[in-house]
Amino acid sequence: MMIPRFALAAFAILSLFATSDAYCIKSQCMTNPCKTAQVQEPAKTITFVNVAKISIYIYWLDWDGKYTFYKLLAPGESYDQQTYEHHVWAISTSNGNSNTYPWYYQVDKDDSTVPLWIGQ
Repeated sequence: MMIPRFALAAFAILSLFATSDAYCIKSQCMTNPCKTAQVQEPAKTITFVNVAKISIYIYWLDWDGKYTFYKLLAPGESYDQQTYEHHVWAISTSNGNSNTYPWYYQVDKDDSTVPLWIGQ
């Protein structure tokens, strides 16, 4: 039996992220109001990976809920980001106002890699 190429590619991509079971990207912010909490948490590095077919904008939400642009990831690109547990990140497919941030991610202590499947 021949396994389709897309199935092999999907398996290969998923196996890369086997260490990141805890990450969760949601369509609504996890905090209300939507901002990073002012708490002292351990520093950590996470890797954002764009596995989508479109470019993705990465923003950090500060303690006042202000969106701070960090990175534009082209399809297939990744980058390491120094951050802290419970920090809130917004992911968008356009560079605009807060109405264009349809996905949110809050750093978990177990996360190391955050695959972004947006637009698939």
